[in-house]
Amino acid sequence: IAGHPVVLKVNARARRVSLRVDRVGGHVVATAPRLSRLPEAVAFARERADWIAAQMGALPAAQPLAPGDALCLFGQPIVLAQAPGRARLDPLGRLVAPGEGEAWRAAVVRTLKRAALAGFTERTEAVRQRLGQPPLKVAVADPRARWGSCRQAVRGAPAQIRY
Repeated sequence: IAGHPVVLKVNARARRVSLRVDRVGGHVVATAPRLSRLPEAVAFARERADWIAAQMGALPAAQPLAPGDALCLFGQPIVLAQAPGRARLDPLGRLVAPGEGEAWRAAVVRTLKRAALAGFTERTEAVRQRLGQPPLKVAVADPRARWGSCRQAVRGAPAQIRY
């Protein structure tokens, strides 16, 4: 619709047909409360073609990671580089990863997540010690993957912090 992909979803918890822009995926999501109302969701999206075009046009262009790009990690500049061997942060302020294309990007993301986990763990531990609290489990994860994944609290289970 309006030159943009629209993903149709059925969500039994939805009370009405809705339309939203998935900024991460770069597409529009039309949601219906029941399968029988999907045609209504399609019609709703078609009626809102101008809105879809405006919203999608306002999204920033995707910029895939590439060698030579500069990032900031905990206030320190990092330059992305490509070289054989294991993916690593070197003392020169470079994140070096092997491979090409998507394999290289995946190695960069894994290395950034490991570095983020180490940095957040160190910072969390410093605060925990100052407050005199018991040890915490620290994790770095995509919050969208955890949406709605609440579980009942387990008595005596260690506390967790997710970044």
